[in-house]
Amino acid sequence: MNSAFLKKLQFVLFTLVFSPAISGQIVSWQDVNVNMGFGEYHSLNTELSIRTPWNSEVLGNKGVLRFTYQKENSNHSLWEVAAGYFQESLEKDILSEDLARREFRLALGSRWSTDPELRFAYRLHIRAEMRVFDEVQINNWYGQVRLRARPEFAVAITKPTLTQNKALQGSLDAEFLQSGLGPWLDTEPRSSIRWRGGLTWRQDYHWRFGLSYFVETNLNDGFTAASHVFKLFVTYNLLSF
Repeated sequence: MNSAFLKKLQFVLFTLVFSPAISGQIVSWQDVNVNMGFGEYHSLNTELSIRTPWNSEVLGNKGVLRFTYQKENSNHSLWEVAAGYFQESLEKDILSEDLARREFRLALGSRWSTDPELRFAYRLHIRAEMRVFDEVQINNWYGQVRLRARPEFAVAITKPTLTQNKALQGSLDAEFLQSGLGPWLDTEPRSSIRWRGGLTWRQDYHWRFGLSYFVETNLNDGFTAASHVFKLFVTYNLLSF
């Protein structure tokens, strides 16, 4: 294999590996989730997330607090109701009183899945969100509706099923988002796709640890990369009572 070909191959690999740093906003998400089950098919998820931009001087941190109630069905499907509060700061300090914007969100969703007792699972998650924004400094309120659809593929890498403990699992999905619908419209309609891949370590029923990477492409600008997101999360499941 000649040296010219090797140099071309090295250039291609370098471009693939480092392209996320070339264009688009780079963001990290640190999430903590606590799931509490009650009854046989009901659960309440509490999520706390801090989202930090790496390469922006104009965007600050975003804090997220969200509660999601889920009702599971016997055919591996569920429906959910979620309420969330989002807080942004221009000072890169989420505890700053000088807020840039607050967001209140109510969501309705549903998810269908194949049998998780198998090694492979296919899921389809659909959600509609009502978002209300408050630009604090100028007391400007506006809202929009966002529609989301996410087909997902999951695989048990080190065990024969997705429900076994001390196992590494992988996932791939593509999430379609359509924003800018609904009342008090003060933003331009926007369509995008999030291409995502991740790994999860399932220690036992209670603990899960994971990381993922996704790139969001703006369809309005012809698949232009808008954000590159690195996500680290910890999930704790309480016993049902």
